[in-house]
Amino acid sequence: MFLPANTVEYVTVTPGQNIAVIKAASNGLVTATAGTLWITELS
Repeated sequence: MFLPANTVEYVTVTPGQNIAVIKAASNGLVTATAGTLWITELS
């Protein structure tokens, strides 16, 4: 799934599942800018 910058996405994850994140690329190269992934448990 591709998400543009500054996009909020909600996903449901059950116990035992994993979440993976790949940093954005530019012209086929991984950019040097830092990024942050925020994960919050919702009830």
